[in-house]
Amino acid sequence: MACDGREALDIAETFDFDVLVTDLAMPRVTGWELISRLRARRTGLPVVVMTGYLPPGGGQTLFADKRGPTALLHKPFALNQLYTALGQVAFQAAGRERACAP
Repeated sequence: MACDGREALDIAETFDFDVLVTDLAMPRVTGWELISRLRARRTGLPVVVMTGYLPPGGGQTLFADKRGPTALLHKPFALNQLYTALGQVAFQAAGRERACAP
C-alpha cells in the first residue's frame, strides 16, 4: 500500500499486482496520472477508483480510457462494494485476456 501516487509508481516498478485500487486526489502524483502512467506500461490493467469528489465530466473521462476495465466507487462505500468492484474488473480483465489469446 502506498502513501501517495509517487510511492505507488515506485512500488509498481518493483512488485507484481493484479489490480490497481486508487484514489484520484493524492499528493505528488494524482490518481488520474497514476492510472495513465501504469496503463501506458501495462495495457489492460484493471483499475478500481475510489473518490469523495468526482469533477464534472470526470466519470466520462475515467471510462473513456478503454485500455483496461475500470470500476468507480464513491466515498463512503461499504466493504462489500469494494469486493464487488474488484470482482467486476478482474472478471472483465480475464475476458479480455481470453479474447486476445491465440
